[in-house]
Parts: sequence; C-alpha cells; structure tokens
Amino acid sequence: MNELKETQDADDAKPQPHPKKQFGETGQRTMQGPEIEEKANEGSDNSQETPQSAIEQKEINRIQDVPVSQLPWPEGINGPQDFEKISHQDAVHVTNELQKMKPLIEEGYRAEDFGQLDKANGVDYLTGQQRIFELFYGSDPIRVYKDGEQYSIDKGRHRVYVAKELGLETIPAQVREMDSPSTTLEKE
Repeated sequence: MNELKETQDADDAKPQPHPKKQFGETGQRTMQGPEIEEKANEGSDNSQETPQSAIEQKEINRIQDVPVSQLPWPEGINGPQDFEKISHQDAVHVTNELQKMKPLIEEGYRAEDFGQLDKANGVDYLTGQQRIFELFYGSDPIRVYKDGEQYSIDKGRHRVYVAKELGLETIPAQVREMDSPSTTLEKE
C-alpha cells in the first residue's frame, strides 16, 4: 500500500507542462492553448493598458533562438576577469545546463515547472533549473537589436560571451527589429 502511495506521489510531483510552444512563420516561439488566447484578449479593450505597455508585454514574450555566430563579440568582456554579478564558472555551468533543459522548454515547460522539478529533486533555487530558465527566459533575457542581418547586443553581454566561448549554435534572446513600433516608441 505504501509503495502505491509513493508511486502516486512521484507522479504528482512531476509538473505538467504548459501548452506546447510552436514556432510561428517568423521562427519565433509562440504558445498555443486556451489560457494564451485569454491572455491575448485581456488587453484588447484598451481600458487599463497603454499602447506602449501592450507593445512592451509583447516584446517580453518574444524570445527566439538567435544564431550565436551572427552576434558580435560583446564589448568590454575580454575574459573571466570581466564577470562580476555572476562568476565565469557559474555562467558556463548555467549555459551548459540550459542546453540540457531545451527539450523540456520546447515541450512548454516554464519557470514554475522547473521549480516543481527542483523541489521534487531536493534542489534549491540557486542551484536549480528554475533559476537557469529565468536567466534566459524570465524578466531579464538577453536582448539584441536586429538591423537587417546585423545584430547588436543590448543586454546579456556575459551570457553571449559564454555562448560564443562554448561554440553554441543558438542562444535564446529577445529580438527587437530596428524598425519595429517598440523601437520607435523608445526613441520618443
């Protein structure tokens, strides 16, 4: 009887992923499912949300895999000695772990799903997958600007440095086209 309960508890501990992310025509990940449609319709009445905040929210959700080879080497980062907020060793570790997490991310796992996995595995936030997910897909993602085929790095220079150093093919980043409406709003 106890074995049955333990098996049920283990099954309950495994998080159910959110709606599967799909790749749209632009190559950007998009989410599918009823809760996403509800979120998309929330701002449509324009009662509380300004046009600029609506655009900013859309930009936050636009994380796509960017070819690392097309990104410039980050200015001011010349080696491990230039890492302050996060050590170079930790940056390499989280970037490598992200590669292992990508299949689950592609299935639709989010921060809270990785948090549940961490808890089930007895792992704290600082060493867990939830922190890694949030570093790349949370409120402070790598952000790049794209002008035609040229990229420039706005945020996440250390993460880009490590991705280039490790020879990764792609890295998740928020991409802002230079001629997008949000870029125009930022200049005003």
